[in-house]
Amino acid sequence: MPYKSLDSITRSDIEALGISDDVSYKLLRDLEDIILNHGSSTPPERWIEISRRILHPDLPFAFHQMMYYGCYKDFGSDPPAWLPDPKVASLTNVGGLLERRGREFLGDDSYKDPISSFSSFQEFSVSNPEVIVYNLWTERNHRIFRQSSSSEAAIISKVDRSIKDRLLSLPPPREGCISFLLLYLTSRSLFPP
Repeated sequence: MPYKSLDSITRSDIEALGISDDVSYKLLRDLEDIILNHGSSTPPERWIEISRRILHPDLPFAFHQMMYYGCYKDFGSDPPAWLPDPKVASLTNVGGLLERRGREFLGDDSYKDPISSFSSFQEFSVSNPEVIVYNLWTERNHRIFRQSSSSEAAIISKVDRSIKDRLLSLPPPREGCISFLLLYLTSRSLFPP
């Protein structure tokens, strides 16, 4: 079944799902208000607003689907199934780290907030898993057991030093191949913290 974009949904579309006349009127008014006030927002931001203001368990599942697929109509083949609340996300260990250091890890242009920037952080951490996990775990333990934490600059310095140490431990590259350490140092000079 092809779904309409949010701005194409009509009252009769809502009523066709078995929703009463007066409820469909209110739902459409709320939807129009969200489109008016959040039209330039990203689909996830619109979906959060729709979830907060319109959706509730008493409405048929087909209506929830209409809102979801209408919101993500042009998003692509893999829209998110669930979005955590931004306040809750920033309370997690990774969310807190991104709140404090996201701009340093990902750059000023790439970092927005823990939810929007999570995939960029995931790419960064996948390319440096042992460094990220070790430093996150160390920082976590210091906070829990010593009631102390490192500054952002200190953690970045530790991560940088760990990456350099790991790259120095690799065997020298074959002739004609670039050294991973040289590649890392070059990228660090192009994208300084």
